[in-house]
Amino acid sequence: MKDQLLCFLHPDIWEEAIRYPAGLSVLILPGDIYPTLLVKLQHQYLLTARIQKGFKIYVAPIQLPNLSTISLVSAFMDDEDSPLVVRTSVGPDRHSQDLLNALRLGKVYVRMIDEHNREILGYRATVDIPLKTRIMMDVSKFYETNHDLEHAMSESAMTWFSTRTSKDDAEAIAVKLDTPIYDEDRKFTDERPDLFKFHGFNGFTEVSLVKLEPGQFQEMDILLLLQRIFSADQIYYSPRRINDGEEICDILVITEQFCLVVQAKDSPNTEEMLLSTLERKRRKAKKQLKEGCKQVAGAIGYFCRVQPLSFVTNRISSEIDLGHREIFSLVVIRERFDDDFYDYSSSLMSLHRKIDFPVLGVGYDELIQICTYCQGPEGFREAYMQLFNEALRTGIFKRMRFGIRDLFDSNDSFIFK
Repeated sequence: MKDQLLCFLHPDIWEEAIRYPAGLSVLILPGDIYPTLLVKLQHQYLLTARIQKGFKIYVAPIQLPNLSTISLVSAFMDDEDSPLVVRTSVGPDRHSQDLLNALRLGKVYVRMIDEHNREILGYRATVDIPLKTRIMMDVSKFYETNHDLEHAMSESAMTWFSTRTSKDDAEAIAVKLDTPIYDEDRKFTDERPDLFKFHGFNGFTEVSLVKLEPGQFQEMDILLLLQRIFSADQIYYSPRRINDGEEICDILVITEQFCLVVQAKDSPNTEEMLLSTLERKRRKAKKQLKEGCKQVAGAIGYFCRVQPLSFVTNRISSEIDLGHREIFSLVVIRERFDDDFYDYSSSLMSLHRKIDFPVLGVGYDELIQICTYCQGPEGFREAYMQLFNEALRTGIFKRMRFGIRDLFDSNDSFIFK
């Protein structure tokens, strides 16, 4: 099996390819007849592609003042009307043009990896581009972009996608996953030593695309994300009360400046769950957030009663005087739907009034963005308080948006090593 995985076939190319946070990219591998389309997304996208034997790429027209171009919106059809989507910018740079050229060829290899850089699926694939779409790709102009322009282009593309017609659906590029390169149901153990040093760790995690019982899988994914920001010795997995062994919260983060209570709520990653109705998913998301808020309130109550804070992780006792530290809470659910932000905000405001500490609720995809772009604990605190203060001002807990300038540090160095 190892000799079929990209990380073993071409480790030098692999390390460069996985630096980018998410979406579509193209690799030209020595000895391959066709280019490799690398798809880096979380597991519900990948399982949807496997179930549907492919995914679509919409070439979205962008019309802005003094600018007319295109953007790519990849859609993974768990729901025909509201699929899982990711947008890919297209500019004059070599990477963008390599992507368009790869699609034009009609044949590609597809390698699918998750947000933790684990290769999950691989296929030989066919790319079918309708004539009108091919012409649009060929005649479009491409522009050097910047942070503000990138946001404007993103809004334009996603607005177009939300109002697309059946004609637009018919003109989308179809990526058809023809032949698996290796077992589609493979399960493996992630034992990378640098990722499992937090308190309460087992030293590994089991990885499977299909998840019948979601809880521990999502918690482990969140732990891996948080380690992009926090050091392992600041993170406690499944801390439990001293007196009765009951879990206080799913994850606890304690830095010199603040204490973060994390509660995770997920759903199974199965065909039945992915293909359930949109309305059912929306109801589930609102229910998960309310349940998570209730559990956070319980955890904060324990913090207030037990000073200094005492708890046990994996049979090891800890006692920490929170002292001057700020207390934050974070509820992570599978996904948030834009039409329901008023309902989410109502639950979070109710929690804030109850505990009188800052609160935040995000979808797992939003947490990936925050943990990818925020630099260190202070960067996380700044982003957290920006969202929370904006919610206090407007009454709505919004999404955080990142862009091109967030890819680079103050010295203009690419931040993803």
